[in-house]
Amino acid sequence: MKENKVINNFIYLNKNLNFGELNENTLILEFNDINFSIYNKVSVFIKNIKTREVFKCSSFIRNTEINVNLDSIKHLCTDYEYIILIRAELNNSSYIIYPKFTCKSKTYISNNSSKNNHRWFIRISENGELRLSTIFIFPNQDNVKENISF
Repeated sequence: MKENKVINNFIYLNKNLNFGELNENTLILEFNDINFSIYNKVSVFIKNIKTREVFKCSSFIRNTEINVNLDSIKHLCTDYEYIILIRAELNNSSYIIYPKFTCKSKTYISNNSSKNNHRWFIRISENGELRLSTIFIFPNQDNVKENISF
């Protein structure tokens, strides 16, 4: 785990995930050692790896868990990979949290939505960072697992 960095008054943290799941158009991230209910404000963003564009995602928190609604961004993620960023504010401090998955046995996670023709992918990089992307699936796909955990 890297040391925390401070850049432009933001404290950057790497936090390990306890559990993650792609279910339909929802990404669920549960952390080992962070309770989001103590923060004044928590927001989730995705950042395009290549163009550096940043988009805010609809989300809600429940203690150590963040649920991210991917519905509104599904058309944005078809050409590039995105990194997931969480901004948490506590009193006068702002944190940028990078979720990490340390299990070396998985390199990607995918999911198919029964409500539309998008398939979500999360690639797990060598350093544990999550890379989110999606592709369009043409109809007539059979035997696709709806709920995949990592």
